[in-house]
Amino acid sequence: MKKLIALVLCASAVPAWAADVGVGVSVESNDSTIYVPIDFGDTFRIEPFVNFLKIKSTASAYESRTETLQVGTGVFGLKSLGESVRIYYGGRLSYLDVDSEANYFAGGFGYDSGHGFRVAPTLGFEYSFNKHLSFGAEAGWFYQDIDGGSTGLDETSTGTDTRLILRLRF
Repeated sequence: MKKLIALVLCASAVPAWAADVGVGVSVESNDSTIYVPIDFGDTFRIEPFVNFLKIKSTASAYESRTETLQVGTGVFGLKSLGESVRIYYGGRLSYLDVDSEANYFAGGFGYDSGHGFRVAPTLGFEYSFNKHLSFGAEAGWFYQDIDGGSTGLDETSTGTDTRLILRLRF
């Protein structure tokens, strides 16, 4: 938790001396991530982000609820490919907090929680409509490790991610 607080404080202090700050949103229906792109000139970007997802399910034998919080930052190099197009390369690192519970109608209750990290090398392309609005598409590979401690939710996963991001700079 101390690391999460330090990350949030550092991310909030950065805009005070950054050149270009904005807000970005995922335009995919299954992704609710909010981004804060901070560009330092034309060659470097830091992009803090947050994602919160709550799923509630009801089936014939049980009801379940899962909440996931992901807070992290991306660090990217930027390379211009033309007047309006550039690539960005680097990675995203994030903290994950997961809580899950299930109530069984025949009796019984289950609860799991865990926290961990996710690291994702990432490559993206970005088209700028003007100096304030851009559209990006990125792909990456991720490794995720969640440790539940005494609750038993231990999970390791790998895979690919793709994102479409609309960024507005102030």
